Amino acid sequence: MKDEDIQERINQGESVPGHEGQVYRKIVDALQREPKFSLPPSFADRVMLRIQAGSSSSSSDLVWLYVGITACVLALVVAIWRTGFTPELGILKFLTGYPALTLFGVVFIAGLQWLDRRLVKKSA
Repeated sequence: MKDEDIQERINQGESVPGHEGQVYRKIVDALQREPKFSLPPSFADRVMLRIQAGSSSSSSDLVWLYVGITACVLALVVAIWRTGFTPELGILKFLTGYPALTLFGVVFIAGLQWLDRRLVKKSA
């Protein structure tokens, strides 16, 4: 007999012979009883205090954040210094020969951003 069949028969109130039927009957009886415990009256208040205490970021978190960012920036500076890295424009060099195209692109993107803020973000 499948587990689903046993559960359905027990839920309908029928008896199921065998060891599995007894086990399922005990499980169903245990699940139908309410647990015998009660929470103290101040339980909700204590939960809210813990939530409020946990949501505020401590100053030590911010200190470690700044230490981490500073360490990353210092590592970048040291790596650039030690390797002799020199930044190049690469593929963007072609824009120097087309100032009108560059200006159009900048104005077009700025216009799209303005339209997005005026029309799309306002309705969302």
